Amino acid sequence: MANASMPTLTDHNLTIEGMKGDACVKKVTDTLKLVPDVVTRSVSVGSASISANDQGCTDCCEAVTAAGYKTKEATANANSKNSANPGQNSGNKSNPSTPVAHGTDHSGSSGMKK
Repeated sequence: MANASMPTLTDHNLTIEGMKGDACVKKVTDTLKLVPDVVTRSVSVGSASISANDQGCTDCCEAVTAAGYKTKEATANANSKNSANPGQNSGNKSNPSTPVAHGTDHSGSSGMKK
C-alpha cells in the first residue's frame, strides 16, 4: 500500500552512544518504530540504519536521545547521494544537496558543551 503523502526517503546512519547489549538494541529498535515515516533498516550496539527524509532523521535522533542515548547522524558514506568526504563536515558550507544540517549531536544539550 503506497501512501501518496509519504515523503521521499533516503538512507541515514545514526551513531548511538551508551548502548550495552541486546536490551539496548531492542529499546532503540522499539523507539525508532514509533517515529512516523521512517523505515528502520537495522539496529546494532552503537548504530542504526534508517530510511527517512531529513525531518524523520532529526525526529529519530531526538527520539533515541529521549530514550537515554547520545545520538547523532553519522557523516555521509559511500551509499549516500552526498559525495563529501566521510569523517569531516567539509561539505556542509553552502552545498544545498548536502543533507547534514540535522547531522549534529542530539544528546539533549543545546550548546556545544564538551
